[in-house]
Amino acid sequence: MRDPDYALLLVCDTESEIGETGTIELWHSVARDDYAIVVKGHEGREMLRDAFNDDLKDVVTTIFDLGLVLTQLHLAQVSSPYCGLARDLFLEALEDAGYRQAS
Repeated sequence: MRDPDYALLLVCDTESEIGETGTIELWHSVARDDYAIVVKGHEGREMLRDAFNDDLKDVVTTIFDLGLVLTQLHLAQVSSPYCGLARDLFLEALEDAGYRQAS
């Protein structure tokens, strides 16, 4: 995203129901107090941008509605406590929505 109000927190590898791979970027704006996601295809081409989600539950709902499976989660900045907190909150929102980690 090219909006200076947003900071990239997480990148999730994804797979669609038909085996297409890509990523979801999770962005947050402290100034606006909302989240945005950017869905990119395997080649890095932006396929969807969804903003103004004031709750991570809305982000999870969007991911579910798109039929995407999250295969791996990466912190945008490993040393950032904000990215770590975002990961924990995102995983909690996924669990609350019924997502389960494959074993």
